[in-house]
This record gives sequence, C-alpha cells and structure tokens, in this order.
Amino acid sequence: MTKSDKELLIQKEIAVTLNQCIDMYEMLEVSLKKLLELMELQTGWIFLTNEASAYELAAYQNLPPVFLDDNFNRLTCSSGCYDCACLQLYWEGNLHNAVNSIKCVRLEEAILENAGDTRNLKFHASIPLTIRGRKLGLLNLASLEKKRFDQKELLLLESIAYQIGTAAERIQLYEAQKKQEVDSIARYLVDYYKDMDRLNRQLEKASNRQELYKMIIEELSSHFKFWPRVALLTKENNELLLRAITHAQHTKMLTEQPFAPLPSIIHKAYYEKSISQSYQQSLSYSSLETWENCYTIALPLETNERQSHALGVLLLGRESAVFTDLEIEMLEVLAGLLSMAIEKTYLQEEWEALLVEKERNRLARDLHDAVNQKLFALSLTARGLQKITTDSKDMVTEAILDIQNLSQDALSEMRSLIWQLRPQELDKEIATSIQEYGSKLGLQLEIHAPENIMLSDKKEQALWRIAQEALNNIKKHAKTNEGIVHIRKTSSFIEMKISDHGRGGAAEKQHSIGMKSMRERAKEINAKFTIESISGKGTSITVTVPMQNEEEKECL
Repeated sequence: MTKSDKELLIQKEIAVTLNQCIDMYEMLEVSLKKLLELMELQTGWIFLTNEASAYELAAYQNLPPVFLDDNFNRLTCSSGCYDCACLQLYWEGNLHNAVNSIKCVRLEEAILENAGDTRNLKFHASIPLTIRGRKLGLLNLASLEKKRFDQKELLLLESIAYQIGTAAERIQLYEAQKKQEVDSIARYLVDYYKDMDRLNRQLEKASNRQELYKMIIEELSSHFKFWPRVALLTKENNELLLRAITHAQHTKMLTEQPFAPLPSIIHKAYYEKSISQSYQQSLSYSSLETWENCYTIALPLETNERQSHALGVLLLGRESAVFTDLEIEMLEVLAGLLSMAIEKTYLQEEWEALLVEKERNRLARDLHDAVNQKLFALSLTARGLQKITTDSKDMVTEAILDIQNLSQDALSEMRSLIWQLRPQELDKEIATSIQEYGSKLGLQLEIHAPENIMLSDKKEQALWRIAQEALNNIKKHAKTNEGIVHIRKTSSFIEMKISDHGRGGAAEKQHSIGMKSMRERAKEINAKFTIESISGKGTSITVTVPMQNEEEKECL
C-alpha cells in the first residue's frame, strides 16, 4: 500500500468512526485510539477548552505512568504546575496549524523531580481543534519511534483534527438540541400541572352538573392550548349524551341526542374504558362535523364503581400531529381529575336527594301524627254533634254538617298529601302503582298499558310523579271520579296519556304550581309535555319520553 493510499484509508476510517458516535467523550476516545493505531503512534491525549481559558482532559491513550498518578494531577496542572507551551501558544492565538515538536514542560519537570516513568518522552506534536475559527480543543501526539512528522503528515493531522472538530461541534449542537427538548418538556410539564392545579381549584366551585360541564369546557379551551377542540359526553340515565363543545374558545352547551351506532373511538372509550385516537373519522354528531379532518382522541371518564361502561367521554381534537405517548399519559391524569369532579357532583346530588327524602318522611310523619289526627277528631266530633241535635235546630245542624264536610275534605286532602310525600318504591309496575294511587284518592281508573315496562329509575320516578299530579287534579278540579290512563311504548319512545271527561278548563291554570311541576319533571327526562283541556268536555295530559337506552329498547 502506498503512503497516499494509507493516508486516504486513515481519513476514511476516522470519518466512519466520527459518524457513528453521538457522545462527545466516546467520539474523542475512539477517534484518538483509531488515529494512533493507523499512524503507528504510541501516546496521545485531547484537551477540550472553552472561552474562559479553562480545559479538561477529554480523552487519552497509553499515557506515561507519571501522568496517571494522583488522578492525572500532573497532566491537568490541578495543583500548581505550569501549563505546557502547547496550551500557552493555543491561548495566545499563535497555534493555528499542526506543530511538529513542542518541548513538554510537564515531562521535563517529572524528569527533574524523578517523579515517575516518563517512557523517555520529552516532545509531542500539537494540533488545534477548531471549527470556523472557534477553539474547541487541542490534540497532542507523541511517540519514541516517531521523532518528527513530515509536511504531508502534518497536513493529514490537520485534516483529521478538522474532522474531529466538526464532529465535536455536531455533537455539541445535538446535545444543545436535546437539552432544549428536555427543557421544553420540563416547561410543558410544569405549565401543565400548574394548569391542572388551577383547573382543580375552579372545579371545586361548581354547584351542579350543568355548571360543572360548562366550567370543564371553558377551562380546557382557555388554559390548555394544545387541543383547540374539546367536547364532553356524559352518561345521563344510562344514555351517552353530547353535553358541551368548544371551538376557537367558543363554548356551547348542548342537549343533543347521539346517533347510533356510536363512532368506534367513542364506543371503545365508553364501553371498553380505553383510550382511542383516530384521524379523519366521522363522529356522527352534527355539532362535530368540523372535526372530521382532525386528529381526535377519546378518553374515558371512569368512576370508582364497577360499571360496564364509563361515566362519560372526553374528546379532544386538533388539525395536526398525532397525540404522543407523553401527552396521553398527561391526559390520563386530566381525565382522572375530571372523573372525580363529575362523580363528586353525582354523590352531592344523591346526598341532597336523600336529605329531601328524609325531610319528606319527617313531614309525612308529622302531618299524620298531628294534623291528620286532629282533622279526624274534628270529623268525628261534627258527626256526633249532628246526631244529638234536634230537628228544631236546623241552622245548627246545617252548620255542623258543613263542618263535617269540610273536615272530610281536609282529611282527604291531607291523606293525599301524605301519600305524595312518602317515598314510592315502585317495585310494582308503574301502571299498578297508578291504579293503587287512584284507588286511594277514590278514583275509578281505566288503565291500558303493556306488561313489563322497563325504564331507568329517573324516567320511572318522573312519570310516576306526573301521574300523581294528574290524578290529584282530576280529584280536585275535574268534578268527576273517573279517569283513563293510556301507556304506549315503541322502539323510540314511551307515551303516557291521562284523561278525564270532567269540567275541563285546565288551560286557564297553565301557570299553577301543579302544571309547572309536571312540565319541570318532563323537562328533566327530556320529554315532551302537552295538555288539552276543553271546558265541559274534560282534560288530557300527554308525556312523550324518548328512549335510547338499549336496556329500555329491548323490553318491548
């Protein structure tokens, strides 16, 4: 192999070595070892420098034993020795090219002091490591077998030093980029958890679910800029409803019903309780049509209870970039926080309902034990007075009869009120419960209803309370003791119609407490409430409840 071919081989193998390394110290160590091997040299070391005239021993190969003592103390001048001429020339800016032979002050001192084995080395070659005029370090080479380098060898060393300098700069840029990425991730995490803490404090202020849903959407769109599109779906009476959406920081609360079947990512999040993401998938909601060109992720909002499906689903979307593993981990924390807030409102509402039920029981008991008994005693007294009065006292008899009638009416009203206050378990079919309640009021009801009507508890309770109020109105205002109840169920709705052939005129009492109560209960279950009342011909109320719960649909 000619000398020229050998030089090309050296440059090629050094270049390959440099391109394979991304760690600074590994690159310098491997490059130095390869350089010594290819150029058949004995010893070498590399200093890395900075602008503050400081340096560090970054790589070395086969150093004389005297340099290895005391943790490289003599080589690094960490305890009072003088810098070598190579570093002095380097710092003064007089070392621009490879220098063939420099007398090493450190080796000279070691020989004079008889400090240790120097392997008879006294001189070394020095080659600056620079890139575009910026000082990166210094490469030193020494060998007893090689007293001097010729001009071509010095040029080769300069070329290799330039390659090493270029690789060092590349690694420095890479490390700076990685540090910037780490700093960026750290800032992201800090800001994220700061926003999470703020969100948690805000959610504590919500007093009910509607307010909570609105607050969740507004806070996410205002302070979490990573996902410009946010939607919230929640379980209401075992139905998954789209409750709120936001786009461009504009929040909209909804009462929209979903289409069936559910989109795959929502189905997976809701029923399988697992995170799912997609791109350009139709979400089947008219309010989410603009999401079809987005990267979308669905996160289950889970409850601690063992249920077959989630509490709700949080949808996030953006127009670019799939959601990364880090984001997904952070989103799991966010979903957990939102789940706890929603579950807390459920528990709060259940607790309030228990308090109301408890108060109802107390009022029913007090009315029964006090007012009801006194009215009953009054009725008995009036009846006794009527028996002991004579025909000559017609006016007294008539007054006593009025007292008896009034006390009987008051007693009937009181019993009706007590029955309404007491909780109804509704273990029986709703039609049976309506029949029994009508009998307690003294009504004769004609009931038409299918068997085995399965409804959610909330819908059943609402229909039951509406039926109670309707029967009370028949008893109080219709001037009849007969009524008709029709309950009809289809695959998409259930309809309850209660009518009478009494005096009518109920349309004039649209703003009464009873009418408002029925309308409010219908609204709670998203039902349609209508009333028809013609004077002298009777009244009918109709409640139409949509059904999208699979369990309700199956029981036809």
